[in-house]
Amino acid sequence: MSRGGMIAMGAALAAILAVQAHAQLVTNGGFETGDFTGWSNTGDGIDIDAVFPNSGSFDAAFTTSSDDQNPGVLSQSIATTPGQSYVLDFAVVDESGQTFNSFTTNFGGFSSTITGDQAAFAYVAESFTIPAADITGTSTTLSFEGINDIAAWNLDDVSLSLPGAVPEPAAWALMLAGFGLLGAALRRRSATLAATAA
Repeated sequence: MSRGGMIAMGAALAAILAVQAHAQLVTNGGFETGDFTGWSNTGDGIDIDAVFPNSGSFDAAFTTSSDDQNPGVLSQSIATTPGQSYVLDFAVVDESGQTFNSFTTNFGGFSSTITGDQAAFAYVAESFTIPAADITGTSTTLSFEGINDIAAWNLDDVSLSLPGAVPEPAAWALMLAGFGLLGAALRRRSATLAATAA
């Protein structure tokens, strides 16, 4: 492999790894600090919970009732690129499983509300592709509001990333093959230089 080819392959691999390093845009998405580090918590009825986490040791519990005049909102300001789409993932469960309970997510111009029967008694993985048209600023607020008249909503494993930022298994295989080829090329070049010097 030529020197130019090795440089190009190395640059491509570095770019892939750089994307991986910046894939997760949410701070403390699993609440594993045991508090709301990275988040703003306003209104009533939002607490850190250690009884019903989806993973790890903690989650956020929403216990605001429908007659509360100051419903709790959990939010985080995210640095964004206007006109860029994003992928939002999180896990949520309604401990009571009632249709009249609601859980609302907002991010820029995107909004989605699910009801308790859609996430009843066990965590459900939610995933949304946020359209590029819904992101208009360099800073965008991600927020969650849960209304539950009987028990609580539990939120865990919040993740926001660029589409395709996490490689599929095939991409990992390609990266490993690329590292192997780069290593082989460097060994061959070293052997050639050693033979020439002798």
